[in-house]
Formats: sequence, C-alpha cells, structure tokens
Amino acid sequence: MTEPTAHYAGDTPAKKLRSLLGRGSTGCLSAKGPTGKSVSIYIMQGEILAAESENDGIEILNRLRTRGILEPDLVVRMESSLKAGVAMGELLFGTMPDDVVMDAFYERFRENVGRFLMAEGPVAFQEMDAIFVENIQVSHDTNDLLAEMEAVVDSVAELLGGDIALAPGTTGVSDGLEEHLLELIRQDPSMEHLLAASPLEPLRTAMLTRQLLSTSALILQDRRPEPTTSNPEVAEPQPLPHKEQFQASMSPKEPFMHREPGLKAHRLPRGHRKAMSHTSSPAFQSARGDRGTDLSLFEDNEAHRAGGEFTLEKELLDYVDLAHPSTAGREPAGGDSDVILADEASQHDLQNAAAVSLRFTGPTLTRNDALTKISVTSDVLCEICSTIDREGGSGSGQALLALLLEGAPSSFAPLFHGVEPAIDGSLDPGLILTNLYRRPQSEHRRLLNEAFRDLINRALSLSLETLDEETVDAMLERIAGFQNRLGL
Repeated sequence: MTEPTAHYAGDTPAKKLRSLLGRGSTGCLSAKGPTGKSVSIYIMQGEILAAESENDGIEILNRLRTRGILEPDLVVRMESSLKAGVAMGELLFGTMPDDVVMDAFYERFRENVGRFLMAEGPVAFQEMDAIFVENIQVSHDTNDLLAEMEAVVDSVAELLGGDIALAPGTTGVSDGLEEHLLELIRQDPSMEHLLAASPLEPLRTAMLTRQLLSTSALILQDRRPEPTTSNPEVAEPQPLPHKEQFQASMSPKEPFMHREPGLKAHRLPRGHRKAMSHTSSPAFQSARGDRGTDLSLFEDNEAHRAGGEFTLEKELLDYVDLAHPSTAGREPAGGDSDVILADEASQHDLQNAAAVSLRFTGPTLTRNDALTKISVTSDVLCEICSTIDREGGSGSGQALLALLLEGAPSSFAPLFHGVEPAIDGSLDPGLILTNLYRRPQSEHRRLLNEAFRDLINRALSLSLETLDEETVDAMLERIAGFQNRLGL
C-alpha cells in the first residue's frame, strides 16, 4: 500500500537520501533542483534505481543532437512524439546503437543525482510498493555514486551560479572535445551558453571546464562581454563540425559512461514503463524473446562466477526474492525451496510479493579496492624512490617522482591533479580519491589501473637510465608481483 507523502524541511537532500537508503525504504524523494525544476530520486531496499527531472527526454535529445548523432529535423519529430506520450526508449532503440542510448540514459541519470544533491528547500518522500519509471539503472554502486557526485557538486558549484564569462587561456588543449568547448566559448563566452551547447551533460561540462581553468587553457573574465553572434540572445547550440573526429576523441579519453569489463548495463527494452515489483513486466518478457531456453534470461554478468563462463548452476544465478523486503537481495536460509527464479513466479507469487531484489551488476571498484591499489602503487614508488636516493642522494627520488606526476599524460592528469610525492615517494590517498570521485564511476577501475601502470612504467624506465644494472635487478626483485597486487 502506498503511504502518504512525508515532507522534511530540516534535512539536506543528501542527508535525507542517505537516511532512507540506510533504512531500506522504497519510494520516491522529490525536491526542487537549482534551476527550479523538480528532481526525483527513486530508491528500493538501499539502492538508487532511478533519477528523473522535468524534460529529461528533451535534454537527452539535445545532447544527442549536439554530439552529431541525431539530425535537427529528426529531433523535432522525436520531441513531438515525446509530447504525444511515446517513451524515450521506444524512440531511440533501433535508431542508433544500443550502447549509445544506454550511455545517454546513464549520463542523464547521473546528472539528475547531482542536481538532487544541489536542491534547496524541503524534501518530500513518497513511500511506494513498486517503482514505475523508464530509466532504471542498476549498473552502479550506490555508495560510490553518491560519494562521486557529492565531490562533483562541491567542485563545480561556483561555476553553475552567477554570471560567469570565460575566455581561451594561454595553454593548449589535448583532444577534440576540449577544442570543441573552446570553440563554443569563442562563439559566446558565457557559462550559460557553454552548458546549453556542450555535448556533455551540464555537470560533466562544468567538471571539464574546471579542469581547463586549472591548466590555464581557459580563464575567467572580469565581466561578461556580448556574444559574438549577431543574435543578442544566447547562440543556438550547433552540432559538432567534425562528427567523426570528435567521436574518435571521445574514446577512450572521454567516454560517455563506458562500464567496467564484466559489468553489463541493464538494457531497457522497448515498451518500458515497467514496475520493478514483479517479473511479468515488459522488461522480463522482452528480455526473454525467442531465445530457446528457460534460463536464457540469466546471463553471466559477474566476473567471479566460475571463471566468467556461462553456467546453468542454480546457486550461481541471479535470483528474485518475492518473499519479504527484509530477505530481498540475500540468499534465503531455506535454500533453493525459498528461491523463485524469474521464469517460475506464479500469479499468486506476484500478488503476494512485497518487493523484488534484482542483481544484474558485476563487481565495481569499491573505496577499499581503490585504497588497496593506491597503497600498492605507493609501496612500489617508495622502493623506487629509496633506491634512487641511495644512488643519487637524499631527495633525488622524490624530485624524479614529482616530475613524473607533473608530466602525466593528459588522460591521467586529472587523477594526479595537485598530488605531490612525499619524501619517501608515497602518494596521498585522500587527494587521489577526491580526484577519482570527480570522474564518472564507470571510469574508476580503468582510470586507476591505467594511470598507475603508466606511472610505475615511466618510473622504472627512468630508473633503467640512471641506475646500474645490478641495482635495477635488485630493485625489480623487491617489487616483483606488483601487477598482481594491483589487479592488472
């Protein structure tokens, strides 16, 4: 039974959201975002399942247009269909590759979570028996997502408020996306125009803008000049001039939510508008299709399962617990007799189901995993640093590592922004985590793995140039096996 709406005037959106997540509540939190539009977060049993705001469909279409994926006339027709009640997924799936649609849906979800955290005023919570929304997202860790988005909001808040004007700075940029943002600023220097015309969602755009400001590729102007366009209004966002070049620059440097290997996105089939409380929804029916086996719905999405291969063993399959909210998401104590697989739920089961726990995700990078990778990397760098200090004098190892961090490739530079090695060569885990959480959660594992691999390899290469062979061999023996400890 749906409970009446409760209003909370004293709590911040983040505090209220975390409180309800901790209690395992199911329902919808709503608040007014920074633009005055309503933002809603849908939660179920300790997880964020969806985040919606007004005009989500229009915003997604505009981003796809500015990326050159949809032609303007097609966008106009799709907007008319949206207003007529056609679901966004019904419009997009089949028009473009599925992963492009899912990336756009995830980026809008992530943007809405950030906007909710920025909301001011009272928060309303509507307890619900089931979640009926279009853009369900299950390929994330809720705690990591909230930590990341809180860091993003804190970092870019000053760029999203007030009359801010930008101008190209004194340093160059590293890829086509950054160059495109500079071109938009040359057309109209206002932050308002940049947020509207960017191919990225506003919070992602603001994060990239902040990064460009920190490298002096952009500078803040004292006052906002008039747009260079002949129209005194904000210039109409234009598609990217070189679609292929831009899309090439987006991969792998700036992916639109490329999930980790082994992490499979939950594709929303055509005809969504589904309830997450039962297995007879269009999501399950469409997912099954004509695939010939009763267990074909369950794909092996988790890397730890029997080495990653497909399996029909019941204990390794995702399950849906229709018994009670307190047991959802856990292996029932009674064994297989208490587990109802998706294809086996009867109408009686559905009517008596209090809640459903769906698990489609693979392993994500937790905070502890990230700290372990940072610790292993620091251990390796400390060994390299001490070896160089013994040969070149105290402080020489720290100086070399500082140069390596400062000269990190542009794709890894945001992770090491402001990071300086300690005298023993170790890295500050708190600062690295702060930088990491400013990136999309889907990039965390790849970014840490590749950035640390690159840093260690460059440190070892310089060591080979400055140390004698015997010293290098002894050092390599002491750090042997670091790749396995890093999970590479």
